[in-house]
Amino acid sequence: MRIHSLIIASIFLVSCISCGNDDEKAYCLKHDDAYCFSFDIRQCRTDLFAGFVQEDDNIEARQSNMKIWLENQNYKIEDIKLELQVYDAVCQACDVCPTGDRYTVYAYGQKGTAYDTLNLLSVTTEDCCDIF
Repeated sequence: MRIHSLIIASIFLVSCISCGNDDEKAYCLKHDDAYCFSFDIRQCRTDLFAGFVQEDDNIEARQSNMKIWLENQNYKIEDIKLELQVYDAVCQACDVCPTGDRYTVYAYGQKGTAYDTLNLLSVTTEDCCDIF
């Protein structure tokens, strides 16, 4: 009887573990047309969004404001993350050098030419499931 209970408990544990993986996969596949990208913030506040997203705000406010700004540029945003100081060192020049902070965006819908029209710095395509 004890072995029988142990087997049932093991089956339950394995099913719970696999449920967690399914939940993660369901999130990153939430939209069939999902795509993720990341970009750096320019020094000297020369990004197009600089007047809308204040660098001295807290992380939550910056993420929220960036989401609103991107949505105002006709992008559908599921989620956004801001990582602070991703580089050990950065160059010192306006417009071409990053501050060290980097946004990662989970978007969906038509990709368009986000990287060209928004003039973002160091845009990189990301795997949504690795980040979100």
